[in-house]
Parts: sequence; C-alpha cells; structure tokens
Amino acid sequence: MDALVVLPTQMSLLVMEIPGSRRPLTARCAQVMAEKPPEEEKPAETYPIMALAQKRTMLMGENCPDRERIRSEILATVREKGMLPYYEKYLCPGVAGPPDESLKAQLQKQNEEEQATLEEKIKDAKENLGDIEIRDALLAKATFFNRIGDKEQAIKGYEEAFAKTVGVGAKLDNILTVIRIAFFFDDTALMKKHIDRAKTELGKGGDWERRNKLKVYEGIYLMISRSWKEADEGSRCRLGS
Repeated sequence: MDALVVLPTQMSLLVMEIPGSRRPLTARCAQVMAEKPPEEEKPAETYPIMALAQKRTMLMGENCPDRERIRSEILATVREKGMLPYYEKYLCPGVAGPPDESLKAQLQKQNEEEQATLEEKIKDAKENLGDIEIRDALLAKATFFNRIGDKEQAIKGYEEAFAKTVGVGAKLDNILTVIRIAFFFDDTALMKKHIDRAKTELGKGGDWERRNKLKVYEGIYLMISRSWKEADEGSRCRLGS
C-alpha cells in the first residue's frame, strides 16, 4: 500500500491562523469606518513557512512542472530568511542542486551577527530586567532559529522561553508553534508529543480560538498518521454532527 502523502499545499490551508471573533458594528462605528477606513496592519509572518515545504515536496517529485521556477523561489526564500541550516540539511545537494559556497558564507555571516545581537539582549534582560523581558528575549531567539530552519535549536529555544512563560494562552501559543515546526519537518512523534502537551495546558484554561486551532492541528496529525476513524470522529465532533 502506498504511503500517505499530505501535501503542504493542503496543510498550509489547514494550519493557517484561525481569525478571532468579530462583533457587529454599531451604526456609529460603521459610519466612522465609512468616512475614514482604518489602516490595515500587516500581520506578523508565521514560521515555519509552509509554502516552502510545499515547494520542496514538489521538487522531490519526478513530474514537477516548472522545476526551475520553483527552485529559484525556494532559493529566494532561503536568501531572504537566512535559512542556512535548512539549506544545508534539507536542500543540498539534492533538491536545490550543488551547494553554493558563496551563498553559504553570506548566510553564515548574517546569522552569526543576528544571533550575537539576540544573545546580547538575553544577557541584558537577565542582568537588568525581569522575567517578562527575559521570556521575550528568549522567544525572539527561538523565532530566529525557527525562521532559518534550524529545527533542533528552535525547539530548544521554545522550551527555554516556555519555562519563563506564565499565562496559559502564551504557553499554548508556544506549544502550537512547535506543532507547526513538527508539520514542517514531517515529524509525527513531535506532533503527537506536543498535541498531548497542548491538551494538558487546555485543561488549565485557554480561549476558544486556541482550542479550535489545536483541534485543526490534531485533525491534520490524525490524517498524516492514517488514523482515519479518529479523524472522522473528530471532524464530526467539530461540525456538531
């Protein structure tokens, strides 16, 4: 029997951010908005970038359409986000062709400088500030490793930040991010571990948005692990059928 393949194209749709509730506008609010529409804030980018995993999956296929364009898009993302660990471990020498030593040197210098800045902020927070600032500095470092595709260091970083996190909501955000890392790297053991961990945290509280997001993530995991019965039961429960 062929192995199940869950394309990151589908996954990226399933794991996208679940919007919060929107209350009906009063007539006055609607009038004000009509007179001067508010400026839309650019949403913070979510890491890892699932579209990148999708493109890598496409390149690994034998019948990939427009192979060179997709390879170029992957390399453009690698350059933009400084993804040296991902480039070395998951793209070269196969998917992206032979390694570009000039690119590797450029990314290494860039990453070393950024990491040094982050380490200084952590040091300053530990010496001069409080737990919240320490947590934020640790979280920034974890996000850096997440962005550049260093799976092990990212997970370690989120664990360190978790230890300084107090609120249930913030703890759940931390765990949900690690679940996305597990999806990105197709690590089913990591998925299961942190889905169970998130359920434990939800027992202590948590809002409907994070609760629903976890249900979606668990549904993806069940499909990936071919747990069809559990996935079907979960979907029926979520739909209220």
